[in-house]
Amino acid sequence: MQVVDEHTYRIEIIGKYPQFPYWLAMPFFAPMPQEVERFYAQNGMHERNLTLDWWPVGSGPYYCPRMIPISAWC
Repeated sequence: MQVVDEHTYRIEIIGKYPQFPYWLAMPFFAPMPQEVERFYAQNGMHERNLTLDWWPVGSGPYYCPRMIPISAWC
């Protein structure tokens, strides 16, 4: 991995790795504003269940009004 500039990084893959585009679609590759990172890093947020797992931040016009854990489906 190489940092190109403040907003860009480059990942070089040696060989074939067809799963890579799917990895890029995973939540941990999503861009996140620094303000969000600072907000969730505050003391006491995890204890109050105020985490990205329960209150995700996206870049679209969508809102998740209620989160149902997958364990509740079983």
